[in-house]
Amino acid sequence: MTGVTLSDVALSRLRLPIPMAKLQVIHQVANALATESSAQTTWWALLRWLRSLKLESEVLEGLAIVVLARGSSILSAAELRAAIDAPSVLSDVFIGRALGTPVLVHSWLKSHSGEAPAMYRSPELTDELCAGTIVPP
Repeated sequence: MTGVTLSDVALSRLRLPIPMAKLQVIHQVANALATESSAQTTWWALLRWLRSLKLESEVLEGLAIVVLARGSSILSAAELRAAIDAPSVLSDVFIGRALGTPVLVHSWLKSHSGEAPAMYRSPELTDELCAGTIVPP
């Protein structure tokens, strides 16, 4: 197996349904980014992985690697942002904090719809959301 294949297999382990296994992968991939001999291969594998993702939660797991690898010379905010198909407020904040760059879309810092009006009550919607059976994309 080549280093490229091993890096791709390692990142595919982020799809495991076991949180502790994901955490272990995140730490090991971050260590690989911090190691000069494996940084380049791991970086390209991470960018390929990020390009394949559709859910924000998956993208954030990938960006957690970057947060832990903070300080590695291989990291590039521009390449990270280009690899994310649908950036979000949170992904932009993760990149900003990890790499010390400003939030890309400044209007995001003020984009909050405010609290729901006091007269608004929807017990059906509240029950549905509290049940935890809906996973937004």
